[in-house]
Amino acid sequence: MRKFQLLLLVFFTITANAQEFTGCVFTLKDRQPLEFATVVLQQLPDSSIVKGVLTQSSGRYIFENIVPDKYYLSVSYNGFQKQGKQIVINKNTTSCDTIFLSEMVNKITEITVTGNYIKGTEQVDRTVYRVPKAVAETSINGFEVLRKIPSVQVDFNNNIKLNGSTNFIINVDGKIRNKEFIAKLLPSDIESIEIINDPSGKYDGNIDGVINILLKKEKRIGISGNIQLIKKTSLDLNGGTTGSLDYGFKKISFYITGNSFIQNLNTSSASNYKYYYKGIENSVSKLCGDGELKINTTTINTGFDYYINDKNTLSFNFSFKPLNQDLLSENVGSFKGIDSLNTSIINPTSNKITNQENVFSLFYQKKYDNPIQELTMELRYYDDNLQETNDYKRLYYHLDTLLDNSIVSLENKKDKRSAYTGKIDYVYPFNMFTKLELGYQLFYQAINYNYTNNEIEYKPFQYSELRNAGYTGITFKKKKWAGLANIRLEHSLNDINKNEQSNYICILPSTSVQYKINGKQNIKANYNRRINRPGINNLYPYVKISDFQFSQGNPYLEPEYSDKFQLTYSLNFNSNFISTNIYYTKFSDKIGIAYKYIESNSESDESFIVSYPKNLLNGFERGIGLNATLKFLNINARLYQGHLDEYKEENIEAQKYSSFSVNGYLYSKLPFKMRGFAYFNYDGVDVNLQSKIYNTPFYGFGAQKNIGNHTLGFFYLLPFSKNVTVNRTETYTSGFNSKTTFDLDLSYFIQIMYSYRFNNGKSVKKTHREIETEDNFKTKGVNSNLF
Repeated sequence: MRKFQLLLLVFFTITANAQEFTGCVFTLKDRQPLEFATVVLQQLPDSSIVKGVLTQSSGRYIFENIVPDKYYLSVSYNGFQKQGKQIVINKNTTSCDTIFLSEMVNKITEITVTGNYIKGTEQVDRTVYRVPKAVAETSINGFEVLRKIPSVQVDFNNNIKLNGSTNFIINVDGKIRNKEFIAKLLPSDIESIEIINDPSGKYDGNIDGVINILLKKEKRIGISGNIQLIKKTSLDLNGGTTGSLDYGFKKISFYITGNSFIQNLNTSSASNYKYYYKGIENSVSKLCGDGELKINTTTINTGFDYYINDKNTLSFNFSFKPLNQDLLSENVGSFKGIDSLNTSIINPTSNKITNQENVFSLFYQKKYDNPIQELTMELRYYDDNLQETNDYKRLYYHLDTLLDNSIVSLENKKDKRSAYTGKIDYVYPFNMFTKLELGYQLFYQAINYNYTNNEIEYKPFQYSELRNAGYTGITFKKKKWAGLANIRLEHSLNDINKNEQSNYICILPSTSVQYKINGKQNIKANYNRRINRPGINNLYPYVKISDFQFSQGNPYLEPEYSDKFQLTYSLNFNSNFISTNIYYTKFSDKIGIAYKYIESNSESDESFIVSYPKNLLNGFERGIGLNATLKFLNINARLYQGHLDEYKEENIEAQKYSSFSVNGYLYSKLPFKMRGFAYFNYDGVDVNLQSKIYNTPFYGFGAQKNIGNHTLGFFYLLPFSKNVTVNRTETYTSGFNSKTTFDLDLSYFIQIMYSYRFNNGKSVKKTHREIETEDNFKTKGVNSNLF
């Protein structure tokens, strides 16, 4: 009996001292949590197994009722290298540092066996596309990798759109970069690309999306880079060059990259205007003609990345971008008024634009022992000088006789602006399931706009904006559920010509909830509120004349808002990824163009119509969308319809519209170890209540061949086409109706390409250096893939 009591006493003593022990398991490569990894606790020194558990979807494991002692912790997962470590469990130690597993690499005669297709992974705030080695080897630079990502469209001039919009930002490892920086990136250095279609409060409230490119966790020692040359097969000077150079040693890496682009295209245009007064047609004007478009632009990026230590990084970037553009045209046509003779018109025009843009940015990141906790700060300075000159001459003839009412107009626009941005973002994890994110952003811009016409100088327009913004949000994950709730508060104070002032406060909430049905299927619901602030051209208060069209700004415009609801379902199967969605967007106070008729004050004056912006659009848009990667095909499509409310004050009737957009990119192997590709792009119809812009589909095909570090290729845009209508704009108002078209001569638009990549150094792994991943609405990276 006494022996039984002694055993019972020992049992209760052990039980009383037993405690819970926890930790988590992540992948070393991309800091993703590993679900269903096996964690075994072994007794020391005899290595007998005490307990074994599987990790949860968050990567977390829990051992319950563990007696304080010395143990060996072993972690394994299929396809990853096994890891283990000795631990001591006592009353002061209830958790273990995060364990990172590295993938097994199977090599056969120096050939690495990897996946061949880009696949997507749906997360609560973004979609992540991994870039396998096979895809990287069939791409020349970052632009080609982006072409293979659904929802991203890259045209033949490397212009980028995200779901048909140009209102987005590009991040590289969490740092804002311009699109020309992408030409510097070697595809083999890209780990993954994240697409954020509905940014939360971490980003400026007026952007539609984010493309975040994540690079591999390595730095290069020595010199590496690439050179690319593109030439269009024509007598005109058309083509571009791209070159980059990276030099790394020890903890610092310097880089410089340049991109130059020259294009000359023949153009043609046509316009047809019918003017009305009190519902009666009183004049008709028709013009058409040929011209030439010349574009010359260069972009230089340079800077450094300094890895102070394993937890502190400092980056600097300077971007310089000059641009020159000339559009020359010779238009002829006719004019007919109620009481005037039929006259012929000769209307030569010249439009010249020069612009110089400079951007400085300084970025600092601090990581902590916890893989989620992070602090980032950024300072940016933006300077831009734009000058535009328009020379219009409208000569009226009757029976080859020059009439007295011929018009000559020479206008100059000077737009100088500077902007300063300061940001600080912080992520704090409460536990392995919940994290808090908060930040503050300060933005200031000053604009000085000057306009002259026929040497008559109008009043200068000075505009400044001071914006303070703060945000906070919480993200959680529990079993198959994940979600976030975020709110952004902005206050803007605007000064107009130093004598008028406007200010407003806006609240921009966003939420998202994701349910993981199984390892292959996800469903997600989200809501997002956005703001669109009026631009400088809409605020300029004076009447301007451009190509004999009168316009006037409106300094009292209010911002426009949109509220978007979306439900998304995604499926991974075999080597394919499909994501479908339905959405509903309600917009209010949207800025549209209104028209007013200015009657003449005397017989010598002419009446004219002035267009001006106004908050007059309310309505909604709804539709269905598809983003998919089907082996070597990526496709993005949208079918939508909308309704615009009537605006009685301007006699504008309600309007319904519907359209679709589709973009696709196909790439595959060809004989003789070549690679072929083809793309198709159609952006649908743009609607602005009284105007519709009809876009033209673009398509083309090409092929490439690698010869060592050299690549040769060609691309044929719009095969067998000649003059192509790029867009057609139709406007219907109570004052006039118009139809204008703009064409480009794309006959035999074949581009020949040569690329060379080199690496005279060696790649080494940097211990504990983590990939920066961008979380919701934050322009600087946060390592928060746990969620």
